[in-house]
Amino acid sequence: MPQRRPTAARLTLAVSLALLGLASLVPPVAANGIGDLYVAGMKQVLEVRVDQSRIVNSVDIPPVAEAMAMSPDGKQLYVSSGTQNVAHIDIETISPVDPIKLPSAAAGLACPRGSVLVAAMPDSKQLAMVDRQTGEIEVSAALPGAVDLVAADRRETTVIAAQKGASWIAALTTDTGTLHTGAVTGKVVALAVDRGKGSAWVATKSPDKLWNVKLPELTVIAEVSLPGTPVGVASMASGPVAAGQHDMWLVAGEQAKTWGRASGSIVAIAASDDGGVLIAAESTQMEAFGATGTSERKLPLTSTKAPLALAVVPAPSSLGRFGVGTTSGTGASPAPTGKGTGHMPVTSSVDQVQAWIRDAPLPGAIATGLGILAVYWFVAFRATRKKGRARR
Repeated sequence: MPQRRPTAARLTLAVSLALLGLASLVPPVAANGIGDLYVAGMKQVLEVRVDQSRIVNSVDIPPVAEAMAMSPDGKQLYVSSGTQNVAHIDIETISPVDPIKLPSAAAGLACPRGSVLVAAMPDSKQLAMVDRQTGEIEVSAALPGAVDLVAADRRETTVIAAQKGASWIAALTTDTGTLHTGAVTGKVVALAVDRGKGSAWVATKSPDKLWNVKLPELTVIAEVSLPGTPVGVASMASGPVAAGQHDMWLVAGEQAKTWGRASGSIVAIAASDDGGVLIAAESTQMEAFGATGTSERKLPLTSTKAPLALAVVPAPSSLGRFGVGTTSGTGASPAPTGKGTGHMPVTSSVDQVQAWIRDAPLPGAIATGLGILAVYWFVAFRATRKKGRARR
């Protein structure tokens, strides 16, 4: 007896299942989760996918950007341009929303753990604390000078602040409003809060040093001499990295060792949230370095796109899927819910397939749909063969 072929109804069911597979794998078009770095140029904020060295989105901002800060959940970005108005960008839609108006012009910005945005206001010598949920603003007591630097980490409620070129430093605990002041020897050039370790790093020139201070007391824990004059500092999982104009040094114990070298003049540096990748904003490009200081990616950014400030998403770097940054040791904290939680390092073949489907959703979805069709035809063929044998 001849074998029965799959009916039209069964074929329709198979096609429907394949289409469902396609629909379930193709995500909605949205900016949230695409990039893992934000770069402020003169008139725009660029959303960058580091592993692909490409700009995936942009949004216009008032010129000229001075500093940026991202909320701990990765959903909001804030940009200061030296005025009372702080630009506010919704990450999900990559579009500006109503700016935040401060009592005085803002310079540095930082988002510590919680719902507070901290802004340095040099004219009034104060720090503004903005409740990002209610919009209420509180200001600190007067600081020793025209504060223009502030740094935070999403794991800590205390921020560190200073005036570029001065020697005083200050620590503000945002959940209590407690303010401490202190000083280091030298002229402050950059700040970074250590990765959930209750301390901060202060880079100075004259002398060229990196100071480790306890938060919030600001007592000096250690001081390390640097081989050159620093322009920035970032907290990596393996330790702090200080950057000069081109050279970068990793502090290990009481020594600063050569770590990497940028191909352009460094403007600012920032560590990825997992501490395994360092991003350098250079005069005409963005450059990404792995945990051992090797240059991994470059993205030319010239003219009005030349980088002035950086903000990383609160999630592991997209370079993690290529093994970059995975040798940096401990120190990384789990990514919070919100933007970028899909950027997890690839650790298995299954993860690699999932990453390919996520990063190239259409080809991945087509492959899955074809797979469903193939499985259906195989099952249908086996079933018809069994029925044919049973009727003989």
